[in-house]
Amino acid sequence: MHNNNRSETDITVDFHDYETILKVRGKYSGFNEYFKVDELEKKFESIKDIEKAKRILIQFEIPENLSLSTITNFLSKVYDKVDINTDIIFGTKTNKNLEEDEIFIRVLMSGL
Repeated sequence: MHNNNRSETDITVDFHDYETILKVRGKYSGFNEYFKVDELEKKFESIKDIEKAKRILIQFEIPENLSLSTITNFLSKVYDKVDINTDIIFGTKTNKNLEEDEIFIRVLMSGL
């Protein structure tokens, strides 16, 4: 399902990052989902309780040709919606098996 081929532009999310997210008290929520790149904004709007999160981990799997500005725009909307003290960790991973208009996002929110 997930491609292990790494790109030099990948931003790695590791066990320590997950541990950091999960150390905060409260409820947890999240999702793993494939969808079309042009559905990214709609997906963002559907994330429940993101503004309540104390910590958020977002990991993107993207096709080789996707502009990182797509990721930057998504993250900007997240930062605008959450409290200034919310810790956000994000990573990217190139997945050569994705179609050029597909994206995979894993989101984990804690402290809800």
